[in-house]
Amino acid sequence: MTARTFIEILTATRQGFIENLTLQAVYGLDAAKTWDEQFSKTSFEGALTYVFSYCIWIYESIVFAKADEITATIALKHEFSIPWYTAISKAFQLGDALVYNDATYRHDYAVIDATKQIVKFTTIRQRQITGVTKLQVFATKANKVALTADELAAFSSYITMQGAAGTHFQFISLAPDQLVINLTVYYDPQILTSIGAKLSDGTKPVDLAVNDYLNAIKYGGAFNRTKCTDTIQAAAGVNDVVMGDVRLNGDLSNAREFESASGFYNAQTITVTYVPNYAN
Repeated sequence: MTARTFIEILTATRQGFIENLTLQAVYGLDAAKTWDEQFSKTSFEGALTYVFSYCIWIYESIVFAKADEITATIALKHEFSIPWYTAISKAFQLGDALVYNDATYRHDYAVIDATKQIVKFTTIRQRQITGVTKLQVFATKANKVALTADELAAFSSYITMQGAAGTHFQFISLAPDQLVINLTVYYDPQILTSIGAKLSDGTKPVDLAVNDYLNAIKYGGAFNRTKCTDTIQAAAGVNDVVMGDVRLNGDLSNAREFESASGFYNAQTITVTYVPNYAN
């Protein structure tokens, strides 16, 4: 199980509010209508459910983070598991050679030097490629910077020596994949301008929301149209959003969810058609 996002919790809280028979009688709610159709964004009930959902999100995040920590600790004790490969990938030291340890029957570094540990992001995928099961090992340095050819060669040699005998590896270190995202955003003209800038400070909430979503995707994770849309929907001044075409490295991709070749994403272009929504 994974922790719910804040948007998922907020949606469930507000849906529960609407479906509560007692609250329906008090507020005159219609269970067939959405929250936004019955409450304004500045309503007391909106603020109350927002704060309540935020508290639940914080609690669940703490609980699931602790559970993940315990699971990871257990998994690391099992050599050649996916978490184990992830851990040793980050332990790679550029410029140092592994030394065979007769006592443990393993290859280790004579001295641990964190300043040489250049791999900051890594993920492992198990794939069936032309009939052969391979472990795809993705690795990059800080700030999503790909390893150089020499660095990748050294890293590949290190993992091969550490890994299980007979394992087929594929080592990948690439620059982030480029996304071109087309959106139609219905906005509150009291909050945003016709180009999506906040009247109060000039920032562009939609662009910031898209980049926040992309940066929050774990290395090796998938781009999900619905989750990206939900993040934009929660941005200041946004009443509604429709996601149009999405291009990955120039290729049209209308799939609900897709992975990247590099494991990372950058929003090369965010094209937004802003439509004022005077009704809300």
